[in-house]
Amino acid sequence: MPLTWVWPLAAWATAKYDPRRLPVQAVIIAAMFGVLIMLAGLPTVFRVGGLAFAVPYVVIQTGPAAVVFARASRPRVVGAVILVLAAPLMVLLPPVLVFLTAAPVLAGIAAADAVRARGEPLQAPSPPG
Repeated sequence: MPLTWVWPLAAWATAKYDPRRLPVQAVIIAAMFGVLIMLAGLPTVFRVGGLAFAVPYVVIQTGPAAVVFARASRPRVVGAVILVLAAPLMVLLPPVLVFLTAAPVLAGIAAADAVRARGEPLQAPSPPG
């Protein structure tokens, strides 16, 4: 099963981001290495090798998002932290209150991005094409 993740992960990452950039190459190579570790630990995953499967799995699932998150603007990081901290409380709220909690945070992020981008030329869509 882990071997089947290699192709979709590489295809997604290279379609969304420029594969000639070093951070993208590093994430893909690290994910491939993680899949090899998962494959090596697969025979013993239910006995003693659970961490050999679980740690690379978590890194593969969170690694690309962490790279993108590290490049995010400050308002996006602050907004994401606010939403993550509010998430446990949102589980207990009715959907309307969840919306009223998240919407101002997301609107603030959008407003901060609009102010920051004022006067700059439009960015090319990603992936280009």
